Amino acid sequence: MTQVLKTWWPASIVLPDKVIWHRCLVFATTDDLRVYRRKGEPHDWASPIDFEQTREPRRNPQNIGVDITTLAGVVVITPSGSCGCGNPLKTWRPDWASNVTSWPKHEV
Repeated sequence: MTQVLKTWWPASIVLPDKVIWHRCLVFATTDDLRVYRRKGEPHDWASPIDFEQTREPRRNPQNIGVDITTLAGVVVITPSGSCGCGNPLKTWRPDWASNVTSWPKHEV
């Protein structure tokens, strides 16, 4: 069963191929990192997280991006600092997203 570890909304992301997306809904899950650019399934991008190489992301007041190492490469997630009003993603969540758990404990 997929469980949510962290959620970012709205966020800008830099994918491993250096493509930048804005106003994304991002989930770090027990299965993978999932990125949505629009409401509904399927997600727009996903890759399994390398938990051995990724520390638990911490919220910081400067909205500095966090690096998530996936099997596809590093994804940088930066909270946008806005509320995301007017975007359908603000209130939408996948059915599985209500199941939340803690980040796995690993030494990085």
